[in-house]
Amino acid sequence: MKLRLSDIPPEGLRVSGTLDLDRLNARMAEGRDNEIVFTSPPQVELRVWGSPRGAETKGRIFSRYRQPCSRCLKTLDLDLEVAADFLLKPARERDLARGRESADDIGVIYFENEPVDIEDQLQENLILALRPFLLPERDSQGRCSACGEVCPTQWTVPEPSTPPLSALLRKAGVN
Repeated sequence: MKLRLSDIPPEGLRVSGTLDLDRLNARMAEGRDNEIVFTSPPQVELRVWGSPRGAETKGRIFSRYRQPCSRCLKTLDLDLEVAADFLLKPARERDLARGRESADDIGVIYFENEPVDIEDQLQENLILALRPFLLPERDSQGRCSACGEVCPTQWTVPEPSTPPLSALLRKAGVN
């Protein structure tokens, strides 16, 4: 998705579109042990305001994805809606700050030429909103809030087979 900032009227611009589903899933597949797959092309709804020093976007991205539940182990189809609020600034502003990236750069897209491609940033907003291990809440009867199945109330962790260091030190006579 590309924006031409010089075409933004004073009252702002509404932008609607979809992101490439195959490209997004290819990016997701780059992660190790990833089990999340987007099932519908993300829909983007933005409002863009321009200024002589860049632009600002406010909007939302909507999509569906499939992920296994860490509680019941079923694969669930879930909805995702995330904000698409960021600033577009000319790259020379970053150059003036000597190229150092900082916490101030979060949500800022630096560009050199128009049109400005914002698809990577939109994909990143979606990906960062996901949880690697989906663990839905349980209701009072122990049912998973996502699938309705009764799930174990507690997972048990086996005791370690080796004694703690303090026990070994006592056994060795060290106080």
